[in-house]
Amino acid sequence: SQRLDPILTGLFYQSVQAASDYKGLTAAPPKAIDGYTGQYLALSSRPRLSLDQTDDAFGSGQLNALGLNDTSMPTGISFETKTVSLDRYARNVFVNARDVAQYQAGSGFDLRQPALDALAHKILGVHAHKVWRGIYSAPASYGDGSGSGAGSHVVDGPDLNTTSNPIIDSILTGCQEIYDAEGRYPNFAFVNPVVGNLLRQNDEVRNRPNQGGSDNTLATSDALGAFFNQMFGVQLVVVPATFKDTDGTTGRFLGDHISLAFLDGGTASPTFAATFVEQGTDVTGDGATLAGIREETIEDPQGVKIIADCMYKAQVENSGAGYMIKDVTS
Repeated sequence: SQRLDPILTGLFYQSVQAASDYKGLTAAPPKAIDGYTGQYLALSSRPRLSLDQTDDAFGSGQLNALGLNDTSMPTGISFETKTVSLDRYARNVFVNARDVAQYQAGSGFDLRQPALDALAHKILGVHAHKVWRGIYSAPASYGDGSGSGAGSHVVDGPDLNTTSNPIIDSILTGCQEIYDAEGRYPNFAFVNPVVGNLLRQNDEVRNRPNQGGSDNTLATSDALGAFFNQMFGVQLVVVPATFKDTDGTTGRFLGDHISLAFLDGGTASPTFAATFVEQGTDVTGDGATLAGIREETIEDPQGVKIIADCMYKAQVENSGAGYMIKDVTS
């Protein structure tokens, strides 16, 4: 038998929240489409404030009041319709009926909870792989927004193992490159803990006076995050999650790179990456489930299979809205 289970879905949601260190929905915010294959609007022009008087930006003809019934479209902004097709991902775990009879009845502990914890990690692991290795760690994801500039927003960074190597100019240059391509400055920077610790020890970062006039000790991630916000206007996200490769070795997402991105879940914003989901999917914050949960009774061996089934597509949306500073630990 098969049925959607709201209690299991609630427990799964709690498991996902506990495992939200992967930060995948921060780096690729959700956008809803209607159906498995759907269309959405995307900006095809990047509006910018112009101070060039020669283009008549402030000419008298631009300042006339319009009538209340005027239906003319604004100039300088245009949209294009894009189509996306979702991929299906499903994972399951098995709970043995004998274990339930032996342990759950006496303890009152729901043995489905650890099973759901494992299931949450499986589902989030797939999404993390798509976002961090398929998008953010791939130099070809970063471009100038023209469609033919793949990899043009990728530069070699300084080796931060040498604390005297400067890094601030590299980040400021990346911020300006994103603005030049998309008309938006980045609002996020992503690093893993190794790069974060090296940034915290960097001489240029430590010796930059903070708002109180003293040097930045940056002893905590919060202090480093405050520095990034004050200096670059971005939210620093340290991604602690790790992965195990096909050969069994463990690695860290984002490698030895610093990634800058403009990200927005708005329908037509020039966001760097997005996770497209079905309309109505629970996608609230980092604790989004991405999945519907159901049970299936198994007769032999006797027990319950708990299945998480989801449809989404994680992909680059505007390559010009991202910038990679690579190889900063080598």
